Amino acid sequence: MKKFGKILQKILSGKILEHPKVSRYYPFMLFLVILALIWIANTYRYIHIRQEIATVKKSLADSTAILKKQETDFTGHATLSNLVEKLETKKIKIAHDNTYKIIVKKDEGGKHEQKEE
Repeated sequence: MKKFGKILQKILSGKILEHPKVSRYYPFMLFLVILALIWIANTYRYIHIRQEIATVKKSLADSTAILKKQETDFTGHATLSNLVEKLETKKIKIAHDNTYKIIVKKDEGGKHEQKEE
């Protein structure tokens, strides 16, 4: 028990770092400290990026909702019944008769010949 107390006292006082066997592990301990710092920095960066992604997703959802609302407003104003109502105020009516396609045929020579009867 006395030996454990001495070792604990050396560790807590920092005298263990003066021991020659421990001093040869200084480069390895420095390497471990650098790895730990890199790991902590990556963790903070990951949290920051995750928050940015959440912000962008929320902004995208808001923009999508605004776009859908504007699309429905536009289609609501562009329906045929609304168009007819607006045109009636200007005394313009929609023609309901059928349209016809007129086809003009040319003769083989490309000239129009008149037939005599």
